[in-house]
Amino acid sequence: MNPELFALSLIEWQLFATLTFRSDKLADAVRIKMFFALMREQADNFGVHFKQTIWCLRREDGELTGRGHLHALIAGFPKHAQTTATCFAFMKISPFTWPSVQCSAEWQPGIQNFIQR
Repeated sequence: MNPELFALSLIEWQLFATLTFRSDKLADAVRIKMFFALMREQADNFGVHFKQTIWCLRREDGELTGRGHLHALIAGFPKHAQTTATCFAFMKISPFTWPSVQCSAEWQPGIQNFIQR
């Protein structure tokens, strides 16, 4: 088994996010800072310190247009945070142009597709 897949499979992921940008000219460092800002705000909303959250972030280019975007696996929020309302809240407060956030039950089989490429 792939060691990355094994390590990621040990975590009970709560959310899967796809975060797309209007401009492809943004540096990756800026994109990552935007993700951190989003995570800090949502952690604060649930009374969790940012350092208690667990996330795995991957950048890829889109298959059709080549537009760069991020995929994120997210955990570390309270159990009651794993709702459709939380997914919509992530999308509403997101600084990204086209955010999509799904609760883990909606995107299974899960992490193998995340690290496949």
